[in-house]
Amino acid sequence: MSVFPIRKTFSLCCDRRARLNLFSAIKSSRSPEQVCRRVLDFFAAHPNDFRLISEDWAMAFARKEHMPSFEFLKQSLGNHWAASLTSTLL
Repeated sequence: MSVFPIRKTFSLCCDRRARLNLFSAIKSSRSPEQVCRRVLDFFAAHPNDFRLISEDWAMAFARKEHMPSFEFLKQSLGNHWAASLTSTLL
């Protein structure tokens, strides 16, 4: 049995754990600004998680892997823009 499949599985588990830890750090944010600030604070405190998340981000996105922080930021931005648009139109 080759070591490489085990290494790849371990790497994927570490990537997933890092993404879940990031989501845990941002999920209580109430604005896109808070999300961004908490992401920066998280990565400053956890540089290895930054490396895990950023090195394979494009591949994870292409594989449609679970990316809760990205989805949360998209939702936060959408809500913010919708509220801004509504207040502008009224």
